[in-house]
Amino acid sequence: MHWATVPKSHLNAMALRLKQWMFEVVGKGQFKDEFVTAGGVPLSEISLSTMESKKQPNLFFAGEVLNVDGVTGGFNFQNAWTGGYIAGTSIGTLASKSILKEEQACLQLQGS
Repeated sequence: MHWATVPKSHLNAMALRLKQWMFEVVGKGQFKDEFVTAGGVPLSEISLSTMESKKQPNLFFAGEVLNVDGVTGGFNFQNAWTGGYIAGTSIGTLASKSILKEEQACLQLQGS
């Protein structure tokens, strides 16, 4: 059966079953067993000084969406916090420049 042909009632039943499924946690696995994803936006596709996409202007990335894999123990948090700070500061700077340009345009209109 193709996914597109599954009746809505079957999809709802599957969703309900998955949401109600119970799992027993029996312990922690070996190093890296707890990782469920890897990959993401390649670092070569962003400006590390601003976290802005090189492919799409005004699009910023930080945290788990980036292709940064490494030893855990807080390093992934540090990467997320630092990247978030850089991206947020860059967005704030960009927004401030945009507001200044708008204010200057308004002043020029008022002066003419």
